[in-house]
Amino acid sequence: MNVDRSILEDYLSKKFFNILINKSEELEIYNYAYEKYNYPKGIFSDFLSSRKSIEEANDYTLFVIADSILNATKKDYRKKLSDFFTDREISKYSGMRYEEPNKIEFPLVFNMIQVSDDQWIGSLNVDAFCALQESGLINYNPVTQRAMTKVTRDNNELYRITLNKSAVKEITADMLEHIYVPDTITLNIPKDDVYADFHYDEQSRQLIIHSLEAFDINDGYHRYVSMFQARSKNPNFNYPMELRITNFDIDKSRRMIYQYDQKTKMSKQLSDTYNSYAAQNKVVQRINESSMCNLQGEIKIGGLIDSTTLAECIKRLYFSKRQSDSPEQRKEIIRVSKEFIEDLNMLTEEDDKYLEKEYSKKEIIILTILFHYYDGKNKISMIENYKRFLIDDAEREEKIIYDFSRNFNRLRKRLIPFLEERM
Repeated sequence: MNVDRSILEDYLSKKFFNILINKSEELEIYNYAYEKYNYPKGIFSDFLSSRKSIEEANDYTLFVIADSILNATKKDYRKKLSDFFTDREISKYSGMRYEEPNKIEFPLVFNMIQVSDDQWIGSLNVDAFCALQESGLINYNPVTQRAMTKVTRDNNELYRITLNKSAVKEITADMLEHIYVPDTITLNIPKDDVYADFHYDEQSRQLIIHSLEAFDINDGYHRYVSMFQARSKNPNFNYPMELRITNFDIDKSRRMIYQYDQKTKMSKQLSDTYNSYAAQNKVVQRINESSMCNLQGEIKIGGLIDSTTLAECIKRLYFSKRQSDSPEQRKEIIRVSKEFIEDLNMLTEEDDKYLEKEYSKKEIIILTILFHYYDGKNKISMIENYKRFLIDDAEREEKIIYDFSRNFNRLRKRLIPFLEERM
């Protein structure tokens, strides 16, 4: 694509709203898609009405939807297919006709361990999830899923599937790098599905489903969407995931979702420190484990220097944009680690009280900004300026701000001019 996929998704989502409100163009859009691409009205309307999230669509579907909408809404002369798709994609997709995927045939057989009379656990890969989706066997049920998002425009209201796009982007990136730890997606066989016919074979440990209208996806929708995002970026992408199948009624399904939401939640900052693949955490680990560092073993949660705070500062200053593992990133991790070990040693050798004092979060933020500022510069006055700034800041101390971002930005805005005056 000529743009990030999310830009096209946002554009289409806004168009969907207008089409649903005005109605006059809807039939024309469906007819165009069917006549030119053989694209079924039912699938198109699922996306347009938000029964399916546009993030689930593959690139070809996005092309068909975009072309059909742009054809019907000619007044939007500012947008054209080439704004979103490359010439090669336009040439390729324009000549393609939608073909019905091979429907999954019943019985469906899942290798599962029975947890209770109405709950089983096993595994399933992305290929199998895609096959279920293409066969129309996975349904987003707003009654049992988390609340949908209300969109209001010009006194008109529309409900859309609630989706945290930044979370999807993060999960997708981890999946493509094969560092995502597989976790559970829950598919429910609704109690009121009159077509549901299944049994569990204890001897073979298989859940055998003879017929079913559709599964409801009760938990794991962000992971589910991320699979399709990853597949759109890499058609050969496949990945194992845990699968839980339940046979709950609405009340029990909602109870399960409520129960999931009662989990003890970490702060985002603390949670991020558990991502061992993140560049900033690799830097902190290298510093803490280095025998050349005077503070070896003291940079950790509960140590003299809180590793959570230090990692967040390093991320903001050196690794603010997510990058896949690469030789360039690995070189930067090594370089920054050496730089911090050198700077911490200068601090602790000039004043040995820093070998045993506990550093406040504020001091960690100031030190990190200081080290970043002096990176590549003459450091003869670095420690002296650090001490001077602590005195100056204490004299001008403002009301304590507990929000990390605001604290970080406030200190950075004061420290940089302070240092520049003394260079």
